[in-house]
Amino acid sequence: MAAKKDTAMTYALCTEDTIKSVLQNVALIVSTIKGTSTMYREFGVRGAFIDKPPHAAKTLLASEIREAVEEFEPRAEVQDISFAQSGATPACMNVTIKLLIFAESADIEMTASGSTLTITRMGVIA
Repeated sequence: MAAKKDTAMTYALCTEDTIKSVLQNVALIVSTIKGTSTMYREFGVRGAFIDKPPHAAKTLLASEIREAVEEFEPRAEVQDISFAQSGATPACMNVTIKLLIFAESADIEMTASGSTLTITRMGVIA
């Protein structure tokens, strides 16, 4: 029997650094399916993209990410969302979310791949 892979994301409360706090919140928002958060059932993305063909899933997920970030993280605005195939399976996608963070006026790029989240600061907007 194969060992079960742990795909849970862990979060440490980040309140001192605004950029890290916003990125943490966005990561939590986009990795939570609505209805799965105890005491806050409306939090997250709807999950309508699950089990859809890749082209339909991309459209649905992009829309859900934009709506959820707008609703739950007012300090950020989604500027762009792009998708790239992950491996040989068309159903596995890497999602890149480009955010504008208002508190610091920093342009941030966040890439989520499975349970891995990569965040790159692109530069400060003048």
